[in-house]
Amino acid sequence: MTHLRPLPRPTTVPRLRITPALALLATCAALAGSACSDPVDTPLPTLRSPTSLAPVTWCPVTNADGTRYAPASDCLRGEGADPSRIVARVAVANRGNRFVHILDMNARRPGFVNLDRSVPGLTGVPAPDGPALLALTPMPGLVLVSSEDDPTLSIVDIPNGRLLDTDLPRPDEPLAALQPIPGSGRYAMLLGAERALVIADLDLRCDGDGDGDGDTDNTDPPLYHDACTLEASLDEVARFTLDGRPTALAVDRRGFAYVTLEDHPEVRRFAIGRQALARCGGDTPCPLAPLVADLPGGCLTDTTSHHDPSASDPDLGTHASVPPSDEPAATDASTDADGSPDPTDDPDPTDN
Repeated sequence: MTHLRPLPRPTTVPRLRITPALALLATCAALAGSACSDPVDTPLPTLRSPTSLAPVTWCPVTNADGTRYAPASDCLRGEGADPSRIVARVAVANRGNRFVHILDMNARRPGFVNLDRSVPGLTGVPAPDGPALLALTPMPGLVLVSSEDDPTLSIVDIPNGRLLDTDLPRPDEPLAALQPIPGSGRYAMLLGAERALVIADLDLRCDGDGDGDGDTDNTDPPLYHDACTLEASLDEVARFTLDGRPTALAVDRRGFAYVTLEDHPEVRRFAIGRQALARCGGDTPCPLAPLVADLPGGCLTDTTSHHDPSASDPDLGTHASVPPSDEPAATDASTDADGSPDPTDDPDPTDN
């Protein structure tokens, strides 16, 4: 009979418990040359309190004298039409870190342009007074910026990422809203404390044409370029006194501005075309808008029997309430007898 010997017991290996301390040591060993004992306080790229956006496009035209920034539509016309030449950016007013950031939309993966890599975090064009509102200007590549902490207006050169040295007049207070009036070179602005809608004319000029002879740029419209020293002026042309604190503003292409007021469930419409504004301004006060659209329950409803042909205005909705008035329905020079806008008043030009 064969006796079987018992098999030897397998040698047991003591288990190693991975404690948080060991995990930290292992991480430090894996990071050669890193100092794990001290935490690294590096601000992450971030947007803190963004307040406004503005899409900015242009068509670069480069020659021996430098680069001009033409309307994007110039890249779509002529024998050398090439849509791929269009430069697309988005300007972002960031109140939190007092920058106007630039988002590159031409990159394969759109991202922000970090203008100063020597500074930790995401940087942009410095706006010391706290950027609040952005609006495009008639010159492609330039953006008008209003400040929140101090009532100032500035112009940012988006192609070159810099704040331009312009001496624009200071508003009476920080703006509650800022909108360009299409095709006019004018802007509609809301002043909250003063309860006013202000129309202002922005004039931009280059004191050089890029060829070094000091002559004024004679392109029509004038274009911004690398050799340009910008001259800017902003002049108030009309002011509407409101019967409430304004909260929101919209401008359409037909020469009308729409304003909502705090604690007033209504939308007011103002004729702001050049012909209409010729009747007011200076010592002549601009009239309060004759059209008032009530917003009970968030809907536009006809609360009166007074009929106005503009009550079917598509920009206000299918029903607009118009209070009875002793004046004719078409009181503005920018409207025809039937209440429709005068097509000769501020024609809609081609967009940049």
